[in-house]
Amino acid sequence: MEAFVRSLDLKARVDLALKPPRYAPFVMSRDERIVQVFDEVYREMVGSAPMYVYSAGITDANVFGERGIPCLHLGPARGDIHQPNEYVARQWLELLPRMYASLAARFLSDEG
Repeated sequence: MEAFVRSLDLKARVDLALKPPRYAPFVMSRDERIVQVFDEVYREMVGSAPMYVYSAGITDANVFGERGIPCLHLGPARGDIHQPNEYVARQWLELLPRMYASLAARFLSDEG
């Protein structure tokens, strides 16, 4: 970023700094109960295995992860993220609320 600012040949001084808070990335094990329950619910409702990916973004999950609380993201199938014409697949608008409810009910049950 500093090289980019220098390349602009500005007459003003520009200071760059990372503003707090800064959260370290975290990775959850697939052995975590929330991940196992999620995997079951997803397979039942979608009919296929979920796609697990690592993301470099920052969300509230970083705060929970920093405190040792397992947290995963479950969102709709989508495209053109954070761009013009960003979209969500319509079928996910009905599916997600049912998936959240089932995931919460199973995870919070006494069976775990």
